[in-house]
Order: sequence, then C-alpha cells, then structure tokens
Amino acid sequence: MENSEVKWAFKRMCCFPFLDPCDVQPVWEQLKPTLPDLNGMATYFEDTWIGEHALFPVNLWCQHEATILGLPRTSNIAEGFHSSFGKALGCDHPIIWTYIDVKKDEQSIIDMKCSRYMMQMPAEVQPTARRKKNEQLTAIVKSYNEFNSPLEFLDCVSRL
Repeated sequence: MENSEVKWAFKRMCCFPFLDPCDVQPVWEQLKPTLPDLNGMATYFEDTWIGEHALFPVNLWCQHEATILGLPRTSNIAEGFHSSFGKALGCDHPIIWTYIDVKKDEQSIIDMKCSRYMMQMPAEVQPTARRKKNEQLTAIVKSYNEFNSPLEFLDCVSRL
C-alpha cells in the first residue's frame, strides 16, 4: 500500500461532512470496499460517524446545509473568544475588579463591531488564501446536484 493511497482515503473521509446527509450512508457503502486496510480505521470511522448506531449521528456533524447558507462550520469563534478572554484576564482566578475591567474592554470591542455592522461597514476580512478556499468549497457544495454522483462530488471536494 502506498502513502498516496492512504492520503487519498483520508482526504475522502475528511470530506464526508460536505455530502448531503441522505447520501452519507450510500456513499460510505460504495467507498468502504475501496479503502486500504488501516488497522481498523474504516471500522472506527463507521462506528463513530457513519453507522446506524454511530456515536455521533450524521445530522450532528454534517455541514452541507451550513456551507450552502454561509454559516460557520466550526466553533473556532467561541474557542478564540475564550482563549483571548483568558489571556486578557492573565490568570485562572482573577479578582472581581480585574474581571470587570476585562469584561468592559470586551464589551467595547463588541459595541464597535455592532456599530460597524449597523453602518454596513465590512467586517474583519479573512486571509485571502483561506477566503478563496472557502469560496471554492461553497461553490462546489452549492453545485452538489450537478455532479454525476455523490462520489464524484466527494472527489472534487477532496482535491481542494
């Protein structure tokens, strides 16, 4: 088994969240026999994400609709907020006055962002490479029904 086969298999598996939820199981059944044997990776993937009694049901992790609607696909925004807020506090258990000061500063930033939004000013811009890749992904997901098969769609997303 070559590394390129393994890499391609992982890329395809990582793109499953962009499939239409009703196509996940049939595409998995079609793809599973072609996957290289990776010490039970396919079994793990099926038991955790795909199978009828999976640990995480498809509707919990599928990002097809969120991508079409332009919604965030991760919780990075919340994680980023908590990380920066924790750094601003400077310790795990601040005194109440430090907490209040940091909270006021954070509220000022939120107020500024809301004002920019109300004035229809552009929001903070993503780095160009990430924005382009996101635009490409969104265009591909929106054209889902134009592909000959969901597997062809999966391969297209895998190439991004």
